[in-house]
Amino acid sequence: MKDNSSHSRKTLIVLGITLLLIVGIASETRLTQAQGNNKFTLDVVEDCNDFARNAVNPNQDPLDLAVGDTVIVGGTIFPGGTLQPGTQQNLPSDPGSIGHWRSRAVMLANFDHIAGTFSSSPIAFATMLYQFSNGSKSLASEGLVPDIGLSADRVVVGGTGIFSGAAGEVRLDNIGTNGTGCFNYRFTFKLRNQQ
Repeated sequence: MKDNSSHSRKTLIVLGITLLLIVGIASETRLTQAQGNNKFTLDVVEDCNDFARNAVNPNQDPLDLAVGDTVIVGGTIFPGGTLQPGTQQNLPSDPGSIGHWRSRAVMLANFDHIAGTFSSSPIAFATMLYQFSNGSKSLASEGLVPDIGLSADRVVVGGTGIFSGAAGEVRLDNIGTNGTGCFNYRFTFKLRNQQ
């Protein structure tokens, strides 16, 4: 009887290990397929109606921005190529959204609301969060924010869900303005293969 019991135990262990390997390989395959497209583009409509500022100088004009001011602003994510360059009237509430965007920034340039211009570019250093509504969770990036018509390369610092452990870079193109008076952005992500 000991031989059959010992044999059965060994068989169960081998079957258990085999099952774990099969599950592990299947999980890795799903992860690879989900991350197989490591380059993708998103458009973001920044929302001036979802904007808060903490001024370095509490006496400055509330419509201006100064170097060192901190801002938090929200927006809406759309598929890449949705937005047109230049001055547009699109809104964050337009149909076709695929998620929400949030930015926390420190201003690196002054903004004069009368002239409607920044004193230099880049205009800010920001941490940005891209939250997707399709269940794939989120990505985060950090880096410079350029003025209209300019670009900046930023670092992808991580993510959640299928983007857990994400690393790479994202190019931010400031392509113009929208109906709220804020910017329209195009983000081109290049994520490094995870191994």
